Amino acid sequence: MAKLSFVFGSMNSAKSARLLATNHCYLEKGMKPLIVKSTIDVRNGRYNHGEWGKTTSRAIPQGAECLFLESGRFNEMERFVDLIYTDVILVDEAQFLMKDDVWYLSDVVDEYDLAVVSYGLKTNAEGELFEGSSALLAMADELEECRGICKCGRRATHHIRMSGGVGLVGEAGIESEDVKYESVCRRCFKEFFRK
Repeated sequence: MAKLSFVFGSMNSAKSARLLATNHCYLEKGMKPLIVKSTIDVRNGRYNHGEWGKTTSRAIPQGAECLFLESGRFNEMERFVDLIYTDVILVDEAQFLMKDDVWYLSDVVDEYDLAVVSYGLKTNAEGELFEGSSALLAMADELEECRGICKCGRRATHHIRMSGGVGLVGEAGIESEDVKYESVCRRCFKEFFRK
């Protein structure tokens, strides 16, 4: 029986690396995985709705082929792929999904008996749930946490946004040369915001 799964964790907890490893395992068995990702994520380049590109991880920079879809339009996936010939859907950066996207993916599980495994952040740099993550926490059949490590040695559950060694608060930004994210435990996260 197929399931909707959500694998979540802080930044640098190897979520995308796990997605790529899962993709590799399916390919090795002669199966057809499909990786999909929101066009909001531009770390690997800018892609249009329905365009094929690459998704990568820091650990696996060669990445794998990926279908990019606009958030809120994942229900148009079948315009670009035939789900009959797909063995599993792997969603990278699932925090960028909209609630309707999660409902559509749950329909794919229920109607096609096709497994969907989503990988993403649970919260943003202010500690608030992303819309997609909130919907996945509510709808997923299985939840799994990827474990990251804080600079203090505890389990990283959050992340903070930094630029030039200074913490940034306010509107979330995409990781770039100027903006980096640091994985932290809840205690270090709270200390950062109490400064």
